[in-house]
Amino acid sequence: MIEKRLSLSSLPVPVLAISLFVSAPAARAQAPFPFTIQVRQADTVANIGDGGTVLMEAPALGMEATAGFTVIYNDPTATTIKAIELTGSTDFSLSAPTPPFPLDRGQSFGLTARYLASESVLKEAVITVTYAAESGDATFTINLNGTAPEFAYTFTPAGANEAQVRPGETLAFPDTTLEASSSGAFGITNRGTAAGQVNSVQATGAFEAVGLPLLPLELAPGSSLSFTVRFTPDELGLRTGTLSLELAGGPVSFALEGTGTGAQFAYEILEGGQAKPIAPPATISLPDTPIRETSSVVIRVRNDGNADGTVPMIQTAGAAFSLSDLPFLPATLSPGQSVTFTLSFTPAETGPHTGRLKIGEAEFDLSGNGVGSFLEYSATVDGATETVEEGGTVLLPPTMVGASASAVFTIRNSGSEDAEIRSIALASGGGPFELTNLPALPLLLPAGGAQSFQITFRPQVEGAAKATLLVNTAAFQLSGTGTAPAPLAGYRFEGASGTQPPRSQPAVGLSLTEPYPLTVVGSMTLTFASEAFADDPSVQFSTGGRKVDFEIPAGETEAVFPNGTTRVKVQTGTVAGTIILSPTFATEGGANLTPESPGAQTLTVVAEAPAITSLVIAEKRLSSMVLEITGYSTPREVTRIELSFQGRTGENLATTSLAIPAESQFAAWYQNSQSVQFGSQFTVSVPLSFSGATNSVSGQTGAVASITAALENSLGKSAAVTIENPE
Repeated sequence: MIEKRLSLSSLPVPVLAISLFVSAPAARAQAPFPFTIQVRQADTVANIGDGGTVLMEAPALGMEATAGFTVIYNDPTATTIKAIELTGSTDFSLSAPTPPFPLDRGQSFGLTARYLASESVLKEAVITVTYAAESGDATFTINLNGTAPEFAYTFTPAGANEAQVRPGETLAFPDTTLEASSSGAFGITNRGTAAGQVNSVQATGAFEAVGLPLLPLELAPGSSLSFTVRFTPDELGLRTGTLSLELAGGPVSFALEGTGTGAQFAYEILEGGQAKPIAPPATISLPDTPIRETSSVVIRVRNDGNADGTVPMIQTAGAAFSLSDLPFLPATLSPGQSVTFTLSFTPAETGPHTGRLKIGEAEFDLSGNGVGSFLEYSATVDGATETVEEGGTVLLPPTMVGASASAVFTIRNSGSEDAEIRSIALASGGGPFELTNLPALPLLLPAGGAQSFQITFRPQVEGAAKATLLVNTAAFQLSGTGTAPAPLAGYRFEGASGTQPPRSQPAVGLSLTEPYPLTVVGSMTLTFASEAFADDPSVQFSTGGRKVDFEIPAGETEAVFPNGTTRVKVQTGTVAGTIILSPTFATEGGANLTPESPGAQTLTVVAEAPAITSLVIAEKRLSSMVLEITGYSTPREVTRIELSFQGRTGENLATTSLAIPAESQFAAWYQNSQSVQFGSQFTVSVPLSFSGATNSVSGQTGAVASITAALENSLGKSAAVTIENPE
């Protein structure tokens, strides 16, 4: 059998949705309820119907909740209230008018229900009102539900289990050291059926409630509130307090108890068999003491507490105070035990001295007065005078190299006795610092007297400079900074410049455009930029090397070189290129005077045709000879050798000239690293062979009277050189 079904997906979109509603049969109309029932609880007024329920929440067990009812009759036909009855839990009571009584339309009567909570479980009751209706007696009811909160309390000391506690009980905390804390968790749980209110929580004594929420707080049935009670003893022994809870049902309290334990140290000064108590942070005063002498007192530390205590350290601060006879530290003292040590005062200067004594966590001020002479020091720089402590620094203003700055150093005896000044000096020579206007030493400086002298700073170099000033054994640091000297007005080169021939020694000088107030030292550096891709070591100063020093005396302008003259010669070599002369300048102390972009002098050796410096017959036989040609080619290039021959009288030479290609041979020479040491110089050997008839008794070579040679490169041909051939 084939069924044809209509699926949703086969319908066109959109789909029309159809809902089918089925109604129940119409109920038979009932007479309307003829009363309006109003309920009043606190500030709340509400209407309820027949059979409605009213919740009555007592604030606490043993406390009462009330509800007021106003019943208004609304039917036009008069009625009579025949009975009012309360049934259910006896925790409820009802105040009502005594029936029967009539009611016309718009009239009302009142009821008052009371719930006195004896338990926190839910209690129920019913108010039933009987009245006359057309069809006979009728009733309506009001249901009453009574609830109340009930609080339970727990306390959990640190490290212990949670326990139920009752109001009035004591919450005990473990023994706790002073300034430390122990704590316990306190919990409030509402195990009743109504919300209960916690208005405030307070702890007294050495106890504190922490971690509380914002109060007042309402706790719903089944919910809890927890916080911490902290015990922080500030005294030894038993400490008590109270934890007070202000609840909606009244106050609740618990006793709090804990013991403060720990060491309690007492401190005494022992003098002449007497013990004088002292308490931190008191001041311990030592007697007036001559400088470099010592006075002492004995200090005793005793444990007056109820537990062992440890003295971890005993220390002093203040150069004039010291400790001796110390116990082994850390020292553990049982209750009643004590240790002693000696406090000493040794002033190095007159006047008041202060310090600090630290015994564990206790601190005391120390004071003492040194008597005798007392020297104070000050320095006046640029009109401003400042006190200088021993070991302090006298700072001179930044001073240009070659200039000077000064300070006036003053020694004042503010003590009560004369002071002897045995020495005033600079350690290790003082460098750029010097002392002037010194008094005759030794000097006896009376009480209230003063003596001054001058410190001068003359920097020779840029940068920080330091020295040590010694007054007797007192040391002071002198500090100054040399700043850049005044710049040179300018300089210029003297003597040779521009294009120079190879193998020459032009002279060059250097002078300032204006005299300089300091002696200027410097050096002139030669660099060579070859055009032939090879250096020429012979390009250097005639004094040797490519750097030469010079000096320009103060107040003069011309540089003086090591040879004692104002000129230094430069060897130009034999390679085409540029010779660059660059100077540097400085003061004798090393301060740089060279301009940021110094000018330079250039000498140029140009690339040109080869030159022959020597032509010789190195070997000669009857029919052969070797011709040696010495010369140079500034571009380091020779392409051809040209020779011409002059015959003797009566000789007829078949060949009078030769052109010998030489480019590859010279290229091989100049590319050989060994050639660099000679610049572009060379010696070339040309072997020559002769043949044919001759009249000369010296053979074929004797037929030649002279030989002329010339060299050629891409820039031209050298001058011809002729050599005579002796017969």
